[in-house]
Amino acid sequence: MDLKKGVYLLITELRESMYIEVGKLGVFFFPGGYYVYTGSAMNGISQRVGRHVSQRKRLRWHIDYFLRYGVVKGIIVLSSEDKIECRVNQMVKTLFKGRVIVPGFGSSDCKEKCGSHLLLIEKDGFNQGLLEKLLNQARKKSLLSFS
Repeated sequence: MDLKKGVYLLITELRESMYIEVGKLGVFFFPGGYYVYTGSAMNGISQRVGRHVSQRKRLRWHIDYFLRYGVVKGIIVLSSEDKIECRVNQMVKTLFKGRVIVPGFGSSDCKEKCGSHLLLIEKDGFNQGLLEKLLNQARKKSLLSFS
């Protein structure tokens, strides 16, 4: 599948609490647990996601620094011609009790004041139904177009 445009969610696990340097943002304490990163690519989403999960890469984006320690547990890719990254991120934050750990993480071009595009999912907010719940909510609100 070679998607061109859309939004992706990286579901990651940080197995233990630790301090991580996040480029120019600085050093931050990250509690162990599950995180969801919301990103977008309007020209080659398959390549962007592939780059993020690659072990050998130049550290460029905030998520690259986090992924040196976090383990990707799942990837959700939503095809869309529209810029819906912030709406999806806010939906994840609301539905799954997402908490901002690093203000400004992955959201330097954010127009919706998300605070961060990396969210810690509280223990009672993460479950196996994450994908179904997210997609059902997105379809109900007509936020996403699927190809």
